[in-house]
Amino acid sequence: MPTLGITAQNVSRWEHIATKREQTKVLDTPVKQEGEEYDEAEQQKVAKVFLAQEYNTIALRDEKYDSQMDPKKYFDPKEKIEQYRDEIADVVDKRLQLFFQQLICCWNVPFYFESISAQDQIGIGKKTTVTDPQTAQTVKYDTQAAHTSTFPALKAYEIDDLGQKIGQGFIYLKYSDGYWQHNSTIDLPIEVNKADCILDGTKTNSQLRDKSIALINKVAKNTISPQKAFEEFAKVFSRQLDSSIQKLDESDPRRDVLIIYQKRLNEILPLIEDEDFFDNLIGVKIAASEKENLLRKIVFERRFKLIQFTQNAESIIARRVLDAQNEMLKKHSKTLKAIDPRLRYTLLEAMDPIYRKKLEKLLCTSLEQLRIDNEKNEERLRTFEEKNRIAKFRQDHDKKIHELKKEVQKLIDTVFEEELKYRSFLFKDLRTKYNSLKQVDFVHEYQLKHPLAPMSSARVSRIEQRTRADTKLFYQTPITQRRVNMDVLEARNIAETFGIDAGLFLPSTIAADY
Repeated sequence: MPTLGITAQNVSRWEHIATKREQTKVLDTPVKQEGEEYDEAEQQKVAKVFLAQEYNTIALRDEKYDSQMDPKKYFDPKEKIEQYRDEIADVVDKRLQLFFQQLICCWNVPFYFESISAQDQIGIGKKTTVTDPQTAQTVKYDTQAAHTSTFPALKAYEIDDLGQKIGQGFIYLKYSDGYWQHNSTIDLPIEVNKADCILDGTKTNSQLRDKSIALINKVAKNTISPQKAFEEFAKVFSRQLDSSIQKLDESDPRRDVLIIYQKRLNEILPLIEDEDFFDNLIGVKIAASEKENLLRKIVFERRFKLIQFTQNAESIIARRVLDAQNEMLKKHSKTLKAIDPRLRYTLLEAMDPIYRKKLEKLLCTSLEQLRIDNEKNEERLRTFEEKNRIAKFRQDHDKKIHELKKEVQKLIDTVFEEELKYRSFLFKDLRTKYNSLKQVDFVHEYQLKHPLAPMSSARVSRIEQRTRADTKLFYQTPITQRRVNMDVLEARNIAETFGIDAGLFLPSTIAADY
């Protein structure tokens, strides 16, 4: 099962323009060998064959197309589902991964959650005409965008002292990396969406979704861990599949989809019992040892909190950009479909280089890409700037752009500060709870492995400074002298001293400088 990749930039967060549908056109000039003659009927036939061979679409799978097969048979629902067997099975993996991500983000938070429909769906289906190269017979083939997440979006409500929801609620972590992942789709046969309706249920009879949202709210109350809730979800998923399959006739193509789901889920269920299953889901590496369960408890809780914080910060940054864009362009948009190219360009241009690299991760683009490699092609850069009226936009909104720049940089700082805090807490937990080492004992172990690297009891205390409760005491010594940030090299050395993977200290947030 693939890694969840919560911090990976798998889906473009702010630029997700749906794929445009290509229109099939009859060629004006048929393809022919030199000296050959074709009558009009033959020309049209050759033109259609050419289109069939050249038409490029993922849904079609040209490499799998059997030119000897009758197109009607090829696009029989059952035949069609069989062609997509691997992709349909992948839906199960993604559904499990994304639900675990939602469990992490909803863990131990003061909200009540409800399911809502997708707010910013990424991707659309396609309308395609396929031609048999042998007969020139055409068959229409339509697909639909299928969500892989059980909950494309969640609505969160504040709760009162009795645990009852209050207020109007808000879309949880809107525009974060996770939000875009949950709104993403895969282009699949329409029978997949129809099968999902049977599985997930409708508004009046929600089936799997009712049971799943109950698990999310249990996790929010911290009455069950994300891992236990995930295990329960997998069981509920399995039972719902069995029940849904039994309700459908063998001739129903939706049943074939659900059977593929069931087969893949049955392959995954035994893996959940392995100790390293959840390690793989959140991308951590924990070596087998007598105390590995203790190590997981320490690492997982710290990692979960950091994931929550990072997703929330991404959501806030996106909100700030949307507000700024509305103000600059005199709009009232409530959704960030795509950042205006002028704002994206001028904001990245104005950022300090270090912060720019970090924001580029979030935007899934770079200033150099937007400049179209200006060192090699100044003319293209000038054309880009003139076409988008960059100079005028920069001049009109210079003050607002720089205010936004400062605000975004400050928010990125909070993410990096949280990562440093994560390292500090994890270090202390590993020293005291996992290895039961006093400061002086850790220093001794560290110096044995890294004799040239600085380490002392005072330095240990400064690394752990962030873990101390705020006592409101006044210190004459400034915080910069009482606190040491664990850099990447030191993180590697400390990890080696503890005998763990260095990646546990380096979660790679959007603000990471490594």
